Amino acid sequence: MGGGWQIASACDFIVASERSVFAITPAKLGAIYPRTGIDRLVRRVGADRAKFILFTGQKFSATRAEALGLIAEAVADEEFADRCSALLGSITRRSRFTIHTLKRLIDLRGSDSVDLDQEWADAWTSMIEGPDLEIGTAAFLSREQPRFTWAPTP
Repeated sequence: MGGGWQIASACDFIVASERSVFAITPAKLGAIYPRTGIDRLVRRVGADRAKFILFTGQKFSATRAEALGLIAEAVADEEFADRCSALLGSITRRSRFTIHTLKRLIDLRGSDSVDLDQEWADAWTSMIEGPDLEIGTAAFLSREQPRFTWAPTP
């Protein structure tokens, strides 16, 4: 279960079926897990909940994992595939500029190696100069679905 968490915690968000079970169990093994996974856990749920999860080694249902902040959403088993498909469809229709930029800015939080204020200022300038804001605003005003055109540069 802890190894599964290491993989899942690298995701931007986690959607799980209600039959899923979660546990992070280094205290049951007399071990500590790699720092990256523990850092992700603390960022995701906070220090006090991370300690609770790590120190107890308890198993949690998907509903409890959602309440603790381990996952973004618990979905009924029979609705899981449809929900994942709907989420994917929704995300692919959104602005790639927005998703790409916000992911980068959120992931930079707490980094000592960057000037986060400057990163935000640069992102704001890119938003104003790029095509997606105009496309999204025009679509909103005309009550149509936007067709965003921004693509990341390689």
